[in-house]
Amino acid sequence: MAAMTFAQKVLSKASGKEAYPGDIVSAKIDLAMSHENAALVLRSFKEIGAKEVWDPEKIVLLFDHRIPANTTKAAEGHQSVRNFVRAEGLPNFYDMREGICHQVLPEKGHVL
Repeated sequence: MAAMTFAQKVLSKASGKEAYPGDIVSAKIDLAMSHENAALVLRSFKEIGAKEVWDPEKIVLLFDHRIPANTTKAAEGHQSVRNFVRAEGLPNFYDMREGICHQVLPEKGHVL
């Protein structure tokens, strides 16, 4: 058998069976990640009346797209995310200079 790709390893772990290219996989969602665009999602979170996140340990937020903030609106979005992180007690928040979101997850041990 050929070595598995990173994606195959993640999907195999999440589905409980080996995943191969072309497979349709039903996987348990065990982690949610967003970058600073989460500021846009926070409005929806409040609008739907959500009281809290489903599991603070399973949410990763980080800044990697607009850093440093290049507009007042971007800076306000950053602050909105930081406030949300504090209010929800999210332990997996990576502020500026921590890395690229898709690299931070495996490098910090959030996947596999």
